[in-house]
Amino acid sequence: MSRKVKKIIFVCTGNTCRSPMAEVIGKNILNHPIEIISRGIFVSYSSGANEKAIAITNKNNLSLEQHQAKPFDINEVENNTLILTMTDGHKLMLLKQYSILNNNVYTLNEFVGEKGIIEDPFGQSIKAYELTFNQLNELISKLNNKIEWEDNE
Repeated sequence: MSRKVKKIIFVCTGNTCRSPMAEVIGKNILNHPIEIISRGIFVSYSSGANEKAIAITNKNNLSLEQHQAKPFDINEVENNTLILTMTDGHKLMLLKQYSILNNNVYTLNEFVGEKGIIEDPFGQSIKAYELTFNQLNELISKLNNKIEWEDNE
């Protein structure tokens, strides 16, 4: 699977753990200056990133200190926006609510040709956050080979 991409939106549940980590990893390792953001499906109020997610990203010389959780907004989807969810459930919720996204939304695993999902570490040990970070890092590293970059104008 390969496609032209101008923008990536990583999506998880609350936009405090997985998708913000995916966002900072993506900004760090993807070799092209495209817009990379993260959003959540169920964000009832804007909060910062989870403290364990902040600790793990800091340990890896990345920062979530300024992150504020934001809900998914269909108005942020443009031509050649790639939406990468953490689970099949997130993907199905987006497709049910916005059928227009049919060719834009995939699970991150699916898009890079892997099976499985990215489990939510919320409420678990710092080790669970580290495992999630490492899984995201590995999967996002594979994105460079799956994307044809479209220059932002």
